[in-house]
Amino acid sequence: MSARLNTLCASGSLLGLIAFSMAWVIVISATPTARISLWLILFTGPWLLVLRGVLRARANVLLYSSLLALVYLLHGGVVWWTDPIRSGWGLLEMLLALGHIISAGLTIRQTGS
Repeated sequence: MSARLNTLCASGSLLGLIAFSMAWVIVISATPTARISLWLILFTGPWLLVLRGVLRARANVLLYSSLLALVYLLHGGVVWWTDPIRSGWGLLEMLLALGHIISAGLTIRQTGS
């Protein structure tokens, strides 16, 4: 795969993780209405901080975002393993995070930065 395609995959998986994080807080989990804004900041804030650098394929930001994706990979794994009702959502979160880690790593490797 080319570096451009890997960058698009990393950006797409990041945008998917942002959308999934927002959907998780607002719709999927049982977050109290009074606490939704706090959980949105906690869940999607880190992704919004690295969004600009990932879209521009900066190597340091891709590295940091892939390390951040490890936390979401663990969260998805815990949900998948422990919650039979939301196990599909946990698997989706794991796949998005794993896709971001792999594509970010390939982008860094191919650009040589």
